[in-house]
Amino acid sequence: MKLFIVIGIFFIGFVAAMPADDQEILVNQMNGAREKFAVLLPVANMNEIKYDGSLERKVSSCDEIYIMAKSDDRVKLWTHLNMKNSPDGSGGPMRSHEEAEGLLKAVDKDGVSNRQNLHPLYTGIACIELETPCPLPGSSGYKFKAMCFFGGTDSKNVKSMTGMIRGEAGSQCKHGNSERWRHLCKVSEDSEVSSLMEEKSENSMSSVVHSAHHALVATIMMYLYF
Repeated sequence: MKLFIVIGIFFIGFVAAMPADDQEILVNQMNGAREKFAVLLPVANMNEIKYDGSLERKVSSCDEIYIMAKSDDRVKLWTHLNMKNSPDGSGGPMRSHEEAEGLLKAVDKDGVSNRQNLHPLYTGIACIELETPCPLPGSSGYKFKAMCFFGGTDSKNVKSMTGMIRGEAGSQCKHGNSERWRHLCKVSEDSEVSSLMEEKSENSMSSVVHSAHHALVATIMMYLYF
């Protein structure tokens, strides 16, 4: 019985992949919000983002998710990924320069989170859905059901708007403008490959840590059982 309980704690089915159709909707909605913000503020070097599966991470518990989100500004906890409505992290529609300036100065939790989502140097996004919702620490009854990971060229664990260049939208693009989003910057193929290798390296290191953790757990279980 002890062995069964320990296994139940550490090995749980926890995440589900985001369907391909929803990936496209998510990227279009996020890029629409990024372009709108870039035009209204304006931002000269706002990157287009694409869905990047290499950014997805494996998680096995709510505690692990809390630590990940607290230590990495690129990790976002969302209440839903319902693509029939706007994604939870996309914020509401922005209509004026004053609203864009207001978002830069926002100090409330939602404002800070939405501002981080609009980091101009992000080039990729990936999301996972949690099969078991996690309660938000310090809240009453509030739960999140999804995690999204931003990343890509030049994007590091930095605060929102670091590296932003003010100016005419799309006027400071190193590799030209996006074919679809003319006010957003296109990311070079070389940069995408470099980003992919970096993220794979991070994920490989994470896998090693998880493997070592599971090996330790298995050793403890064998000791308790026998």
